[in-house]
Amino acid sequence: MCPPPQDLEAVLDVFNITLCICDLEAVLDVFNITLVRQQAHMEVVRSGQKVVGKKAAGGGGGGGGGGGGFFSSLFGRKAKKEVQEENKESK
Repeated sequence: MCPPPQDLEAVLDVFNITLCICDLEAVLDVFNITLVRQQAHMEVVRSGQKVVGKKAAGGGGGGGGGGGGFFSSLFGRKAKKEVQEENKESK
């Protein structure tokens, strides 16, 4: 480890460099994730397998796509009941 700097300008320089490094690491992480996804996609294409969309294969999955997230058991059924009640009232 480096000894701590003595003057304020040196402390600010170290702080600014640290922030810059953190920002660059975040950009590099996103780049690496993108690169790995592209490589995986190319491997699937080369192997001749069919490329499947995000939610087509599993049927479930989290999120708001109606696929059954964490709260779907509570709120999903309630919304269906309300729709059924509205249909009954309109008949």
